[in-house]
Amino acid sequence: MRTWTAAALALAFQGCAEKQGSEKLSGAMKPDIPVYEPSTLEDREDASYQAGMDFDSLKSYHAYHWSLRSPDPLEKVVAYYRTLALPEEEDELDLGDELEEEETELHLELPPGDSDSVSVTIQLKPAKGGGTRFTLRESVLAERRG
Repeated sequence: MRTWTAAALALAFQGCAEKQGSEKLSGAMKPDIPVYEPSTLEDREDASYQAGMDFDSLKSYHAYHWSLRSPDPLEKVVAYYRTLALPEEEDELDLGDELEEEETELHLELPPGDSDSVSVTIQLKPAKGGGTRFTLRESVLAERRG
């Protein structure tokens, strides 16, 4: 009986300690960025940049990049994010329906929410050791961050 209780408690604590979904994305401004599960967070980067049509309209942005890895095959991760992505006519890139052989990554824009933009980049070659690697990116106006 003690062994079963100890094992059950260990599993419960493990489940509480492992963050899921957008909880994994520390620093995110939008609380509901879609995160494919199962996945593990491998790295997080943050950066600032300026963009605009000309020098008079430059705006400062802050971006977070989260690198994740899923044990699931590429097809499952791509299918999940394709269902969430903006329609192609609204997407900045014209990706077409089929993935070309020479492409190494798939980039999809996700619907905006409280953020200025959210996107996912999926590596189209299997990760070392199997599974799929993908990067989520959130970009917000620097003044919204404050």
